[in-house]
Amino acid sequence: MSIVPSLAPFGTSGNAATLNKVNIEFSFRGAQVKYLSFDFVDTGNTQNLRVNKDRLYKGSMVTMGGVVAPDVAFKPRYTRRFQVNHGELFAVNGQTINDVWIGGDILTIDNVCWDTAYHTPPVIPVASRRLDSENAASMLTALPLAVLAAVAVAFAF
Repeated sequence: MSIVPSLAPFGTSGNAATLNKVNIEFSFRGAQVKYLSFDFVDTGNTQNLRVNKDRLYKGSMVTMGGVVAPDVAFKPRYTRRFQVNHGELFAVNGQTINDVWIGGDILTIDNVCWDTAYHTPPVIPVASRRLDSENAASMLTALPLAVLAAVAVAFAF
């Protein structure tokens, strides 16, 4: 991992963390975090994301959108690689975001921000919900049936 000067328009802190074949963990235990956002640039082949010590997602951050842990969803604002992007994690149904493990193959992150209030998760288009079969099966089985029904209705169009 290296701390590098952030390039405009990436970030406002003046610095960004570039991760190359390494993961870092943010722990929010005791903070009751219900929303988390961060800026990122996905320039590698495989990125990693794990929330609340659940299953590990492996793939591109920009095509990931969907459920990443029971009652926690991830949504990238844009679906473009090699450019500044914005990722958001949304907790629902009383869940909190306790731990976020992120990294992989050449991923730059900046402006990690969190909130203790719930934010309304956006509807995630079917085209941006590309999870590999191993991750998709494990994540969907971890959801309560009421949430599965709501997800099925939201993505039925």
